[in-house]
Amino acid sequence: MLQPEVAELLRECMADLHLMVDTLQDQGNSLATALVDYRFRTERRVADRGVSLDWQIDIDAAPAMPATTLLQVLRIVQEALNNAIKHSQASRVVTSACYSATAGYKLRVEDEGIGLPDPLTEGRGLSSMRRRARDIGGSLRIERVAEGGGTVVELSLPPTTAGTPA
Repeated sequence: MLQPEVAELLRECMADLHLMVDTLQDQGNSLATALVDYRFRTERRVADRGVSLDWQIDIDAAPAMPATTLLQVLRIVQEALNNAIKHSQASRVVTSACYSATAGYKLRVEDEGIGLPDPLTEGRGLSSMRRRARDIGGSLRIERVAEGGGTVVELSLPPTTAGTPA
């Protein structure tokens, strides 16, 4: 590996370590709080890449979720953002999250980049995101936004995902 690749790999490892530590800290198992922490770390990490990160988070009224579920949700968001930043050639990535007691959680990472390859061959990252979503009782949608490009990754979790924190 070349030095820039090693440096990037180390940054990703540190981001993953911070994600795990933040999740294990007593934050009341609040996804809103965890996303604020993750946003802070992510924006610092990508500041020099010329990618604008837009966060639209409306989940303050969401109940706490088990720590194990929270970690899996954050890892899905992390992988989706990493993919968008590394592969999409986008100048802007929007991460949004909302919650309703009837519909549950919807988390989206959307870019206006070059879009998914056709045909899409899922590597370790995408298949890991699907497995994580399935393991926490959710569903994951990964698709091209429009003919001109862009990708959306959307995680849906039923309201029953929230509950007594683990």
